[in-house]
Amino acid sequence: MARLLLALVLGLLGAVVVHIAVIFTVPDVARNNAWGRLSRVGAMYEVVRVEPLRSQSDSPAAQPAGSRLQNFAFVDPAFITASCRFSLADGPVRIYAGQPTDFWSGSIYSRQGDNLYSINDRASVDGAFDLLVGTHDEIVDARASALESQSETSIPVEIETLEGYLTVRALVAQESLRPSVEAFLRSIRCEPSAPPAAALTGARAG
Repeated sequence: MARLLLALVLGLLGAVVVHIAVIFTVPDVARNNAWGRLSRVGAMYEVVRVEPLRSQSDSPAAQPAGSRLQNFAFVDPAFITASCRFSLADGPVRIYAGQPTDFWSGSIYSRQGDNLYSINDRASVDGAFDLLVGTHDEIVDARASALESQSETSIPVEIETLEGYLTVRALVAQESLRPSVEAFLRSIRCEPSAPPAAALTGARAG
């Protein structure tokens, strides 16, 4: 009986220790998720290049050892990857590239890392990378105010969170194509695209 009580007490103490340890590690986990790491390498709406975690690549395009951008796991070396964080608090955001490339894929994630939307060049309009991201109401307002007419290739994307980030990957099929893929990544813009207040007022009045 005494041994059973001792085992129960030790089990309870162990559970308490584990619980306390989890509580103390939660802030570190939150700071080191993708959103936290991106926030340390770029401002909101800034498009930043990301590299594999502790990559030792000899490629001239690779970041130097110890680079603050070299902090992301699961980055396929056959792709060039970039990300940007955004907020929909003041309206929709347009994320687009001014240059084409043969193969790209993009995914939108919530701040917590949940995958909200994915697309690639085959599912886009004419292969263009051009997304208008907003809440349901923001996308409705954008349509009513003809905001989407600024680009015939822009695809409206409705999400249910006010903060998120997009990651886009572009394939480097062969080394000779790297300059054009790099140009595609450099041309990506992540910009607030809120319609003018007057336009919204007129659209709603109509």
